[in-house]
Amino acid sequence: VEPEEVLEELAGLIQKRKVMLFIGAGISKSVDMPLWNELIGALLGEEYDAELLGAYGDHLMLAEFIRHQKSQDAVYDKLREIFHIDTEMLGRLQQSPIYKMIADLECPVIYTTNYDRLIEQYYEITKRPYSRVVHIKDMYRLNPDAVRIMKFHGDLEDKDSIVLAESEYFQRMDFQHFMDVQLQADMLRYHILFLGYSLSDINIKMLLYMARKRQESDCTMKSFIFTATPNQIQKSVFSNHKIVTFSGKDADKAQGTEKFLKTLSKLVNN
Repeated sequence: VEPEEVLEELAGLIQKRKVMLFIGAGISKSVDMPLWNELIGALLGEEYDAELLGAYGDHLMLAEFIRHQKSQDAVYDKLREIFHIDTEMLGRLQQSPIYKMIADLECPVIYTTNYDRLIEQYYEITKRPYSRVVHIKDMYRLNPDAVRIMKFHGDLEDKDSIVLAESEYFQRMDFQHFMDVQLQADMLRYHILFLGYSLSDINIKMLLYMARKRQESDCTMKSFIFTATPNQIQKSVFSNHKIVTFSGKDADKAQGTEKFLKTLSKLVNN
């Protein structure tokens, strides 16, 4: 099947409101929020050389170290500082073509593994209704006319909701948390489009596992992912997980994502 045909299929599913989005750090990075490795470097502080982080351990192990070395309040305060949306960032967000096109797709559900509140802030700026879900109680007060924004790894308004360290990821992998149960229900109802992820991201690895389990259960829902740069190994791995890959050709990942969304938006609005 040609990529254009698959993109048209995805656009048709979006028109029918049968697609949910999964948004990763690459989307926030487009307005200068930190990626995962940059976040870990900022949390560790100046006593650790940011360029040598990989020698100390992988990002999850480093996050576990941070959790044990610093108090929960200290980590939380630093996260709030790192992800603070100042006036300058608010201006970039307001002018962001990526956030505009994401909102214009009008997908009924958006999951995000980002701690920041950029997606909610954009909906507020543009006066679009949304319901943010962090806890199970939030599910009981949803606005039926609003997009449902699922904060998969927590929200900065609640320090106890943040999933950061290795042990916290492992705890979530038992799939007993209400958020995981809701995700599995949504995966049976909606096709998925992943944006802002790479194969090295622990989030996408867990989600790939869930997507594969979905296919094994004979679910007819499809998964799609956009990766900013071509990568045949990634494409092969995604294909093995029954995930359709779209790839950009730009060195600048934000530009590549913008071009992809522009092409997709044109097809959706035809």
